[in-house]
Amino acid sequence: MVISIADDEDLFTQIPIKKLPENWRSINAYPALQQIGSNWYSSGQSLILKVSSAIITQEYNLFN
Repeated sequence: MVISIADDEDLFTQIPIKKLPENWRSINAYPALQQIGSNWYSSGQSLILKVSSAIITQEYNLFN
């Protein structure tokens, strides 16, 4: 699905790869990644969470 939103940094929080667990592409990293997502959700700091795709490294996944 493609959804267009303004490219305004105030609307999203991006998690840089260097802040993800070393094995972030592995199923073993799920608990740590879920905690990152839960912390973002609980904080209410932005509308969208932007993270690198584990499959297509030039792409991002956006979560609301």
